[in-house]
Amino acid sequence: MGEWYRKAAGFLLNSEEWDLFMFKWHGPDWTNHLTMYMIDEEHAMYDPARAAEGWAYWDRLMGLGDRIVQTVIDAAGPEAAIALVSDHGGATSYNGKSPKGAQTILREMGLAGGDGKPMLAHAFKHYVHINVKGRRPGGVVEPDSAEYHALRERIIDALLDAKDENGRHAFRAVLPIEDAARLGVAGDFAGDIFTIPAEAQKPTREEWLELHPDPAKRGTWDWPRMNSGAHCDDSYFVIHGPGLKRGYRRQRPALITS
Repeated sequence: MGEWYRKAAGFLLNSEEWDLFMFKWHGPDWTNHLTMYMIDEEHAMYDPARAAEGWAYWDRLMGLGDRIVQTVIDAAGPEAAIALVSDHGGATSYNGKSPKGAQTILREMGLAGGDGKPMLAHAFKHYVHINVKGRRPGGVVEPDSAEYHALRERIIDALLDAKDENGRHAFRAVLPIEDAARLGVAGDFAGDIFTIPAEAQKPTREEWLELHPDPAKRGTWDWPRMNSGAHCDDSYFVIHGPGLKRGYRRQRPALITS
């Protein structure tokens, strides 16, 4: 840890103008995406010869994390409350065949526009946006109308019913946006429907190569261009400081929201 960081942390944490200081460290996220194919035996790219290398990356990274935490503790002093929190958990991305996406389903339902039909809804990432009047130019659905609510329920039912050729549901959860608020999902960029897609199937090595035939897009074993780490819903929250119960563990998960 460089001396410049110690001075910066000490200045910020001990300044009278600061009673809250947050340090974001992206190292674990990046390392998860890079190394999961090295350490997960079920990944199609797994090579036993590289397992020690993958774990060595994590050992070095966690050592850096320990030094960061110790630096903050030293700078903050004994009266500070210090929390470690992750914005999401980490898992393996198997890069298999993904279930049918929401935009494909909307297109099949005739709601995505084209062929002279108006666009009634479109999907982007975890959201389905209904094309509401006043929200954007070309809106066609009256906001908070019977038409709006009927259309939204129709889309939710279709997404929940969607399955792949093996009978697996395409989505783990599909919620009206107001029901997703308890998950911390809200704001100006949120859509009318919040979705959590099902995970891609774990392919065999032969299936994986068939799904990703272009070597230029796969990258190399030494530096894969495809992420092998994925985000998941699990996370952690650890806090230490004056007045906090030592060794306490919640029996139920807590939502991490701002």
